[in-house]
Amino acid sequence: MNDLVNKESGESHSSNVVKLRLIRSRFTFDESEEFPIFNGWYDPTNKYWNGWCNPYFDKPTRDCFISYQKSLIENGTSLSYDDDEYMEGLYSIESQVIDGKELYYFGGFFCWSEV
Repeated sequence: MNDLVNKESGESHSSNVVKLRLIRSRFTFDESEEFPIFNGWYDPTNKYWNGWCNPYFDKPTRDCFISYQKSLIENGTSLSYDDDEYMEGLYSIESQVIDGKELYYFGGFFCWSEV
């Protein structure tokens, strides 16, 4: 984590602290009616990527989503071409502090829909 230092005051600010006004919602994938629904948030100024939602999840929801993805790999129903690289990518998503909450951004590469 990088620190930003205000040159005038000398205050240090974490670069992972983001000021946004997020809206609570629920998200799922469009491709499957059986796909679970995940609670999260979205930034109304950046709600969509290619028409798909850009959700943020807290750590328990992030962990639940990653566990679900891992179960798809274990039972042979994963759509990933490289399961190890895919899982590494999920685990590498760093948290950001937004609105006082530690959140993980899962938009921009998944086809999420708001429910």
